[in-house]
Amino acid sequence: MGFWGLSLGAAVGLPLLVTEDRIRAAIPGLVGGDHLAAAARQVRVPVSFLMQWDDELVPRPAALALFDALGTPIKTLRANPGRHAEVPRHEHEDAAAFPGRHAEVPRHEHEDAAAFPGRHLNQPAPTA
Repeated sequence: MGFWGLSLGAAVGLPLLVTEDRIRAAIPGLVGGDHLAAAARQVRVPVSFLMQWDDELVPRPAALALFDALGTPIKTLRANPGRHAEVPRHEHEDAAAFPGRHAEVPRHEHEDAAAFPGRHLNQPAPTA
């Protein structure tokens, strides 16, 4: 299962990503703020984080700080020119495909990826 939430949906959804084990990937965005940093640090699923570079509601530094706070080692920042409500159509289409790319990977493998930077999720972990 995937999660997609923008703006208030992302603010409500970030804590859900920590507690809901069925979620395997997430696309939050158009959100920022110190009040979400604690939940963001606990996120362990792959994230594609969406922001609008000229967002009049979420200051750029706040969105970037929240992206930095995400605890998952598998995260991508997607930034587009434009205001809060001007998310390009292609972002909606790409968001629909993102969870499917991670759906079959067990949640613990996403967590283990931090120990092996650069390792593709389908590759076996190195043995000692």
